[in-house]
Order: sequence, then C-alpha cells, then structure tokens
Amino acid sequence: MWLRFGTSDFWIKLNSVFWSLLTVASLYGVGGRRFGRQVGSYAALLFALFPFAIAYAQEARMYALLMFLGVWIYDFTDQLLYGRRFLWASCGLVSGTLAFLYSHGAGFLILFSVTSYALYFLWKAPTQRQTRWRRFRLWLALQLLILLYYVPWLYRASTLSVRHTLQPDLPAITNTLSLLLLGFGELAPWLRWGSVLVVLAILVGLYASDGPSRNILLAFIVVPVGITLGISYLYRPIWLHRPLAFTVPFLALGLARAVRNSRPLLATHRVGPPLRFGLLALVGVVLTLAAANQQARTYYPWQIREAAHFLQREAQPGDRIFVADFKVFWGVSWYFVGPGSVNPLQPDTPWSVRNGVTLLPGADDVGDPTAGSCDWLVYRTMDLLPPRGILVVVQAFDDLIVMRGCSQKIPGYKPPG
Repeated sequence: MWLRFGTSDFWIKLNSVFWSLLTVASLYGVGGRRFGRQVGSYAALLFALFPFAIAYAQEARMYALLMFLGVWIYDFTDQLLYGRRFLWASCGLVSGTLAFLYSHGAGFLILFSVTSYALYFLWKAPTQRQTRWRRFRLWLALQLLILLYYVPWLYRASTLSVRHTLQPDLPAITNTLSLLLLGFGELAPWLRWGSVLVVLAILVGLYASDGPSRNILLAFIVVPVGITLGISYLYRPIWLHRPLAFTVPFLALGLARAVRNSRPLLATHRVGPPLRFGLLALVGVVLTLAAANQQARTYYPWQIREAAHFLQREAQPGDRIFVADFKVFWGVSWYFVGPGSVNPLQPDTPWSVRNGVTLLPGADDVGDPTAGSCDWLVYRTMDLLPPRGILVVVQAFDDLIVMRGCSQKIPGYKPPG
C-alpha cells in the first residue's frame, strides 16, 4: 500500500521513520496511561535516542513496525486482562498480533510474551479469583483464534531454513544485549560494557522492587531472550539480534520507570532532584553518543543502485547480466528495470528485460555469450564465486563486483590473457 504513493528510496525508507515516530508517541501514551505522564515522557524520550531504534528507523525493513506493534500488543493485553474496553482491546489484540506474526519469521516470540504476561496476571493480579479466570478465559479464546489464523505460516515455516542465525555462546549473547541497548556504533569497551552492566543492574533492581514493572520486564524482555536461547539449543539455531527488536521499547519503558522510582529513594536528600535528573541526563548522553558514532560509521558494502545505473549505461542490447545472489538480483532489477519488475517472494521468476538486456539470477551459465554480445556478472565478494573463462573485472562498487566477458566476434575486443 505504501508503494502506491511512491517508489523512491526516500519514500520507501520513510515508512520505517513513520512507524518509529508512532512508537515514540505510543510509548508516551501507553506508558503514561499505565505509569503516569512522567514515565511516558521519559520512555518516549529514551526510545527516540536508542541507537538500535534509530538504525532500523532508516532501513526499509519491518523492525520499526515490530517495535510499534509490540507496544500495542502489550497495551491491548493489559486492557483485556484488567477489564478495560473489552471490544476495542479484543479487536486490537487479534489484529495487532496477527500483523506481528506475519511480519517476521520469528514473530511467534510475541506469543510467549503475552502468554507469560497473562499467566502472571492469573497468578498475581489483585482481583478476585473468579474475575481473573473469566478474563483469562476470554484472553485464551482470542489466542486460540490467533493460532488458527497462524497455522498456514507455521506450516510454511517448517519447510524453511536460514543460514545467518546461530547457536549462541556467551560472547554472542552479551554482544546481542549490547546491540539492543547501544546499537552498532564503535564505543570504548569500558563505556559499552560498563553501560550494559549498569542498565542491567537498574533493570534487575526495578524487577526486584517494583511490582507493576515486574510483569512487563519478565514478559517482554526476559521471556523472549530465554525462549530464543531455548529454541536455539533444543531445536534449531534462531539466535539473532533482529528478532528481539520488539524488546527495545520495553527497555526504554523500564529505564523510564527506574528514573521515576528513584524520586522517593532520593527524596530525603537535598540533592535528590539533581541526582534523579542527572541519571536521566547521563543515560541520554550515553545513548546520544552511541547513536552519533553509529550514524558516523553506517556503511553499506553493496552499492546496488550505483551498480545498476552503471550497467544501464554500459550494457548493450543482446547482453546478458547474471547476478549471483537472488536478493541482489532483485535489487539490481529494481534499479535497472524498474520497481516491481521482480517479485522477491517468487524466486522461480527467472529473468527480467530492459532495452534488450536480459537479467538472470545465478551464475551457472555465465561466460558463453552469443556472437556480438557480452555476458556480465554481478556478485558480492562474500559469494565465493571465483569467476573463470573470459570474464574480467570492469568495476567494483565496494564489495559488489561487476565483471564482463564478450564474444570474440565483437570488433576490437581482445579476450584476457
């Protein structure tokens, strides 16, 4: 639907900016309704500074949407269990959860989060037992409805495999937690790991001392991490920082609640208010520094757009352009032929054409051009496809390499060697 109004890089990436800004506003509203306007304001401010959130607010991917949906799935679950606006909360929970599930292959993690939240409510909520069970049964019926609509994806997921996930060791786990807190920028080790330890200590202290925050921290931070670890070790590796993206708003909410809770602890001291706001300022400064370093070091090693524009200028009718990786083939086709020329969900679509030049995925048949034409190969250095035959490098776009080999019948063409 977004692409109906434009296909420029700026417009497409603006979609993620849109969802990220909505998450800021949602944290202000949801956090304020649950814990007070001050906590909502702090949470919105901190999330707006989180480097991880900033990074994925600039990419045409689903992670900014997942953060937004995660906040509202929590809110709808909370409203439903505590008896506020049943119809609105029920519709929002079903539609929001299904959107989350169908937006990412590891979207099922949200089901563990809301289940944990509901079970904690059933065990600890300060309401009558009969009331708790009635609301829990309504929540459970909605979860069964969601699972019914989720079955098609579960069936498809059983047939898929990925290569970029891993079975984590301790360094991988700590690195992931560091990325979620401080993003991808280069920071001094003492600052990065010191900040991580301080934040974890703050959240542990909040969990131990603040009952209203405990269920949120458990359900939307601890449980997703624990379930991802369990599946990675007991079933198949799925560990990666990106599926845990939806935990980031709750990290901001937890830190905001901790700053707010420091008020009564420091109330007996004359310097209490400066210390409390100093804590908030310190967290903000560290996040800002991490975000600034991240933005300065953002690097995309595959200049697909530049490579496609180069090929538009150089390739002649009758030439064939082979692209080794299908995702890169889809990207080259987007810029070379036009948006929508190749459907990335249908890798069996074998080719696309512009001005007599044919684009093909793979590299099996490259290097045997017909008389009077050239074969081109586009590949990443990580693809490990050492070219052979008549192909030579004609241009490098960082880690994206363009090669060409032409028929000897082209006037003036001299094969390599």
